[in-house]
Amino acid sequence: MKKVVILPLSLFIDNQQERAKEAFIRLGINRFSLLWHFFPLPSFLERFRGPSLSHLFDQYRSGRLNTRAFRDAIRGKFPNVSISDADFDTAWNSMQIVTDVTKNALKEARALEKQGFEINLILGSNPLHLADIKRKTGMRTLPGKGYWSFVKNKLGRNLFTSLLDEIKSKNPGIQKENIAYFYSVPQDPYPRLGILAWLYDPIRKYEYFQAKRYVAQLQEAARTNGFSLVEFKREDYQNVNIKKSIERLGWLKNKVLDKAKDKPAITHSYRSRKPSQAQAKRIATVEAKQQAKKRHRAR
Repeated sequence: MKKVVILPLSLFIDNQQERAKEAFIRLGINRFSLLWHFFPLPSFLERFRGPSLSHLFDQYRSGRLNTRAFRDAIRGKFPNVSISDADFDTAWNSMQIVTDVTKNALKEARALEKQGFEINLILGSNPLHLADIKRKTGMRTLPGKGYWSFVKNKLGRNLFTSLLDEIKSKNPGIQKENIAYFYSVPQDPYPRLGILAWLYDPIRKYEYFQAKRYVAQLQEAARTNGFSLVEFKREDYQNVNIKKSIERLGWLKNKVLDKAKDKPAITHSYRSRKPSQAQAKRIATVEAKQQAKKRHRAR
């Protein structure tokens, strides 16, 4: 049975909305105005203020806004600031950093694909970020099959359950132990501050809240929808180690043992050596006698 690996691309990218916030502030957007527009509000207040920035982000990630409409919607929130497309894209992409971890993870994924594993990259992101990842990794095409939220018009639970449905449709009867979904447990950036963290750094706290909810949905789906969750632990990021995690599942054979099994139980080695003069003379004498006997019989 085919082995299926699902890799959220966000696992291997350093992504923090805080960076984009600071980048847009440097372009002239007022800090307090940005925070005022960022968070969702009750519907009656949103009618007064308009949709939140986080709502617009989700609209872009789900493909309901294209890049041009997204830029215009964000700029419309801050009409007193003029931001070019190029500056906008640079500020927006600043939230994610592509590192050697990203590049090594994609190389590992490609190597596993060549070994026969079905690789699925899943990403709840947007066209600008995906293009930025490809540009910074130097990969025109990423390994495996890409399952992008803005193409599928789905986010969160809807995105990963849709992918799982496709996998099971293509592989009827596949068992849960043959589907490995990689994930990581989100870390609270300010565990000691409690509710005060929302005042100190509301955007990072909001990111943590969203990630925690996503993982809870993922764990629930694993229990009910039949797939295996593989936790990608913090120490694994040092050397990526996707392959090591798969080895823990027993999916990769021990190459040393396999080679040993392929060898015969008993082997013989020898070297051909040139006979000495005496040996050559004896061989010639024996051959001459054999030829003489054959001629005698022929008569």
